[in-house]
Amino acid sequence: IFIAATNDILVANFVLQMPSIMPLGLIIFIFSQTLLLSKRFSNAFYEIENLTGKLQENNERLESMVVKRTKALDEANASLSENLKEIQKQNQALDEANKTKNKLFSIIAHDLRNPVAALRNAVDILDPNILNSSELEFIKAELNRQFKGMDFTLSNLLTWAKTQMEEEKLMRENINLTALIAGNEDLYLAMFKEKSLHFVNKVPPDMLVYANIDYLRFILRNLINNAIKFSEIGGTITITASQRVGDIVIAVKDTGVGIGKERQENLFKGNQVTEGTAGEKGTGLGLVLCKEFVEKNGGKIWVESEIGKGSTFYFTLPFGKV
Repeated sequence: IFIAATNDILVANFVLQMPSIMPLGLIIFIFSQTLLLSKRFSNAFYEIENLTGKLQENNERLESMVVKRTKALDEANASLSENLKEIQKQNQALDEANKTKNKLFSIIAHDLRNPVAALRNAVDILDPNILNSSELEFIKAELNRQFKGMDFTLSNLLTWAKTQMEEEKLMRENINLTALIAGNEDLYLAMFKEKSLHFVNKVPPDMLVYANIDYLRFILRNLINNAIKFSEIGGTITITASQRVGDIVIAVKDTGVGIGKERQENLFKGNQVTEGTAGEKGTGLGLVLCKEFVEKNGGKIWVESEIGKGSTFYFTLPFGKV
């Protein structure tokens, strides 16, 4: 531009005779500046693309780090959650153990101590010079009833204590249910006679179940004993069994006093002390163990009952294996 301007001044003063080159200089200047700006813009775009690439790489690296740390945090939270669940489970087991311990002490203090005191008092007055024959017979019958109640409670306590010890391997076998029930009827004949109860065994012949025979004897003994306890004089106790898909349903039914809805909800939790129609005492421990033993043999237990219409206890066991 300077050269073009100097040329034009000299031409204008007639120093030079050349035509004006100012327009050409401007064109050359604009063209050169355009090239320069184009190069600068090109370099700037290149730097921007380079920075953008680096920024993207940094973002991807940061995202990867965030994902890894988030995963590690989730795993740590999951582990913590599992630990908390395990602690809660252990606390719950400890609470249950404390409740069971308190229940055991309650049974020992109340359900065994009272009958022992009654027996001691009865023995103290057993003097034929004071009592007549009918009174002696009455005391004899009462002593017999007390002894039976104590024996049943002690049997359940011993069974409970055995289950609280080190876990033993559950031995199961094919059991002829009909024969097992028939073979144990003699255990209840005296109790049936006391209340003039009718016992009906409707289990089909040769019906096989797959279970532990000691557990099954315990379950039947307790359910039949409960049916006797809550039956009125002249009532009926019926045992039935039927096949369904995958298992056998066994039912012990009585025509006794029945059980209210509220008591049914807590029946298998062992927190109730009951009294039968003839004053028989109950601890609730037997039904707790029945539930535990049924479940150990792969079955379920439940009750259906109405006040004044009797009760039916159902439990399931697997088919006998051929």
